[in-house]
Amino acid sequence: MSSATAVPLRQVIKQHGAYKSVPEGCQIVLEISEMGGYLKLTINPPSTHLFKDITGIAWISPDVLLFTVSPIYGKPGVFLFNCVSKQIRRIVGPRTTNTGYPSGADFFELQGFSKNNDQEFYFYYAPDVDAIDFSRHRTKDFLFQSRIDGTGFEKVHE
Repeated sequence: MSSATAVPLRQVIKQHGAYKSVPEGCQIVLEISEMGGYLKLTINPPSTHLFKDITGIAWISPDVLLFTVSPIYGKPGVFLFNCVSKQIRRIVGPRTTNTGYPSGADFFELQGFSKNNDQEFYFYYAPDVDAIDFSRHRTKDFLFQSRIDGTGFEKVHE
């Protein structure tokens, strides 16, 4: 992919492509894996593979990317990547492990951001990916929230 799309802050992206936070910002690439339908995250340049099985990304500032990872091919959780420092930090980690998913069985999928609190984001969550009925998973019953610092992980209250 030769050109990257500049995307507005806090726009959730769940499809392959090359994306920048601002026209001169850090570029990341979401590619469909050669092995199947999951997304992998690459920083460009350098073209270093970072994570497999990305379920959603969003720039929360011109230099910081928030993203979620599924346990099927990746190490699950909610992560921040800082383009300036090149630091990656998991801010919400899995709570369930089993023999099939020793790194965590929890499913995370970025959904959006609070309109009232710029430090709060929403994601679909389930403690065991193998028990999810995806025909009803992306509903309020599975909607959780957290803050950018990783605190406040709880089910969204109506």
